[in-house]
Amino acid sequence: MHFIGWGNEYYGGKIPDEIQIKLKNVKMIISNQHAFAALLESGHVVAWGFSLYGGTIPNRVQTQLKNVTTVFPRTKGFTALYSNGYMLQWPTELIE
Repeated sequence: MHFIGWGNEYYGGKIPDEIQIKLKNVKMIISNQHAFAALLESGHVVAWGFSLYGGTIPNRVQTQLKNVTTVFPRTKGFTALYSNGYMLQWPTELIE
């Protein structure tokens, strides 16, 4: 499956090739004003769009985005929810 985006490419209107190849077995796609995040069936998350709004996931956060059950949009970012109740926000830190 190939996903198509449209609109301003800086805000997620163009899905970068390095993200497009990761968009397999997508469970849900979530958006905020300027970015998108995709939750994969594997529990991993990928994002694209304006980095200040969560469109880029820092490496230190990406390594923690495993076994995510759902993702919620925030005004400037996203929150990942785990089955044990932990939440991880980006571009900010872990919330318990």
